[in-house]
Amino acid sequence: MNIQYLKEISFLKGLSNEEYEGILKHCQIVSFDKNEVIFKENSYLKTLPIILNGAVRVLVINQEEVGKKEVLLYHIKAREACSSSIASGIFNEKIDIRVEAETDCDILFLPFSHFAHLISKHPEIFEELLQNYLQLFKKIVNSVSALYFYPLDKRILYLLKEKAKLRNNSVIDITHEEIARELASTREVITRILHQLEEQGHLKIERGKIRLIK
Repeated sequence: MNIQYLKEISFLKGLSNEEYEGILKHCQIVSFDKNEVIFKENSYLKTLPIILNGAVRVLVINQEEVGKKEVLLYHIKAREACSSSIASGIFNEKIDIRVEAETDCDILFLPFSHFAHLISKHPEIFEELLQNYLQLFKKIVNSVSALYFYPLDKRILYLLKEKAKLRNNSVIDITHEEIARELASTREVITRILHQLEEQGHLKIERGKIRLIK
């Protein structure tokens, strides 16, 4: 990891080499396997996560319903930060989301104490992250509309296409159980609809994978 990579992260552009070196000195870089939990719900964040490569997913957990349902909110890809966690970290409040590795990924964790020091000198960093958060909110609204108001077959295709974009690959490594979990459905229902979509020529079901056709 070198400062050149940090210079390619949009909201960190324009810092001095000394400030980039300071980030590398104070941060921690951790590798996660696909599906590994990065942050659990109801936990405190002490660091700002910045995705170096791979992608993560953010879910909201229904704590009241028996069996506990999990609903996908959005994804974060490489060179992006989990901007929705900034307020929780700065004000030391528990997060109400769970963050998991969508793919194998490497994440840079920057302590909020150092992040606060940076934005005190460079308020434009905070302004850009705020703009990113507003775009993220629009993404959540669009995702909620697509994933929860459309028929289930369209929701499945939308989810798979989003995952294909993250991977830049039409072949998605995902199980029927994982799709059911993210769409708050059941494996049996998802399997039935996937076979219907396969018959319609939208996708091909492979072992542990799904190949999008159109």
